[in-house]
Amino acid sequence: MTFSIRDLLWLTVVVAVFGAWYVDRQNLWSQNERIEMKARADEMKHVTQLDLMERYLRKVQASYEADSTMPTSQAPAPNPPKASP
Repeated sequence: MTFSIRDLLWLTVVVAVFGAWYVDRQNLWSQNERIEMKARADEMKHVTQLDLMERYLRKVQASYEADSTMPTSQAPAPNPPKASP
């Protein structure tokens, strides 16, 4: 079986098209992977920030609850000012 120049040119075109498609797909896959990794990192950053905010709020709430006890003083309450008629 002999191949003509035309057959070799067609084979070259087919291989070139496949090669270009493959390189393009590799670029898209790697770009997609980078975007997904960045999205995961951003999500983890937000989750971490929310976690830190929740911890801080719990700490503030606990300190507020500990400080908001009723006074135990035996002193009488001050007299309110009298209303003038």
